[in-house]
Amino acid sequence: MSIDLKTDGRFYEPEEMVRANCQDCIGCCDCCTGMGDTIVLDPYDVRMLKNNCGKTMEQLLQQGLLSLGMAGGLILPHIQMNPETDCCPFLSDEGRCSIHAYRPGICRLFPLGRNFEDGKLTYILLTDECKKQNRSKIKVSQWIGIKPAEKYHNFILEWHTFRKNLTALLAMSEEARIKEILMLVLKTFYYEEWLDEGDIFAVLSEKIKEMEKRLGMGYTTE
Repeated sequence: MSIDLKTDGRFYEPEEMVRANCQDCIGCCDCCTGMGDTIVLDPYDVRMLKNNCGKTMEQLLQQGLLSLGMAGGLILPHIQMNPETDCCPFLSDEGRCSIHAYRPGICRLFPLGRNFEDGKLTYILLTDECKKQNRSKIKVSQWIGIKPAEKYHNFILEWHTFRKNLTALLAMSEEARIKEILMLVLKTFYYEEWLDEGDIFAVLSEKIKEMEKRLGMGYTTE
């Protein structure tokens, strides 16, 4: 099922200005409510949550903060909405984000979205998704707020490409092999603990390349 999202018709580069700044969302937390399983987390997101919450992946799942679900043919973690309030479990009683400094990438983007096309990542402005009026202009990379901005941008593109190619590989695999690959990806990118030595994006890029090689994605054996 396709979702019709209205945009301003432009595609923004990371260093372009876009009218997305909602001035700290004062008095509004609509985008933290009723999101279902749509806040899918990449390995960087989960790494930040584990480090800053002081919890393992298992604990985040056991405490109902995260859940596992299907996303694009893969089993991936997502933020689990509070079953009683339908709000993000990290939303405070005052309607403020309690993990704002290390919130997931999808949360950082809003009201922007990502556009992947021809091997390139650009950004779109969703004009009807945020009710905040009179938003001011801000640089896309500044709005996302993860540094180094270029390395994060490149990681998101690399992770998207990896997921896309992995989905294609799974479509050609037997059921037993599919289960094996899905569990391997979860374990490697989300459950395992590893040192980043100050450059998490370099480590993630290397892990993606190692996984591609291990699964024979784009590689040939001599």
